Amino acid sequence: FFGRGSPEGWIREPLSAGRMIVSVTNGTRGGFTIHQALSDQEVRTHSHQSLAVTSLATKSVSGVDGSDHSAAAHGAQHGANATAASAAGLGFVQLPLCVAVTALPNATLPAGAAAFFGPDTFSCPAGFDPLADAAGRILTPAHDLQITKSDSLPLGDQEDRLHSHPTDNGRCAINTQATDFEGIGGCCNDSPSTDGTYPVSVSAGPASTGLPYIQLLTCGAAGDEQSHGASQGSLPDGALFFSTSELGCPAGWEVFDELGGRFPVSTPVGGTDGSVFGGEPIARASAAGTTHAHDLHGSIVTSPAGIELVHGCCAKGYAESGVYEYACATDDTQGSGLPYLMTPLCRRSPAAAATGLRGFA
Repeated sequence: FFGRGSPEGWIREPLSAGRMIVSVTNGTRGGFTIHQALSDQEVRTHSHQSLAVTSLATKSVSGVDGSDHSAAAHGAQHGANATAASAAGLGFVQLPLCVAVTALPNATLPAGAAAFFGPDTFSCPAGFDPLADAAGRILTPAHDLQITKSDSLPLGDQEDRLHSHPTDNGRCAINTQATDFEGIGGCCNDSPSTDGTYPVSVSAGPASTGLPYIQLLTCGAAGDEQSHGASQGSLPDGALFFSTSELGCPAGWEVFDELGGRFPVSTPVGGTDGSVFGGEPIARASAAGTTHAHDLHGSIVTSPAGIELVHGCCAKGYAESGVYEYACATDDTQGSGLPYLMTPLCRRSPAAAATGLRGFA
């Protein structure tokens, strides 16, 4: 990555524009993408299909089953709806992902430095090893030297990770309308329900965030920790690289902590390099990531209870059969499930000359 623009001898990697980068260790799987690329600073939203259920309490009436269907039947009542659209709650930064177009001299990087390679590179070149810890994960800038692997399992090949929102523990409710019968309340027809306020449990089923990524072969510069700062090479001004070394950034480099916890997006065509957008960044050393919620607006259509009575006095307090709306929100404990490896993103402190690593991004 670079902070802004692409220096002489480098070009923007075109396939990645508007996408996050998911690391793979098998280069034959590089270049595969999912979902439509993001536009400049786009905050993509998604929704879920939701199921709602409530249970109406029984209220007996002195009457046999019949043709009056004004009362709602007691027992479970269901509704199928969709949540309101919401963003995944992730913080992003747009950075140009660039590739060297010519082989330049002195192509050296410190041990543990991560490099992405294009779809035409099937295995790590000499001097690099597959970065196994990053496989199926998105490299994300750390706030400091702490390296953190998220709790989410690595993505499978071209996996579109789904997530759901658990039942909201009855924060939703419906208020029924009352209906009366010309009869006597009591024994022995238990099919109607009583009027009142009932909690509604709503769950949002599995859905994708719709966030796009490209799979790229990711390799780490080989060498022991003693050589971490011994052969740094010299990247162009504005260059950024992830360090997976326990020693962090080498001498002459510093952690780009302002971007800590934000998912890098390869700058879309026509986009603004360096733009920070979306939700809050992942907290320092957090393996759980960020969370989000969805507003819920839906309805439950009750099933009727047929009673051989008509409206009137004096059997009162029965729930009327009809459509009842609810409005609330899912809980906010669920994240997107996208796995990451949060590791220091290093930037050069002084000005530097161009390196000679062909294909390094």
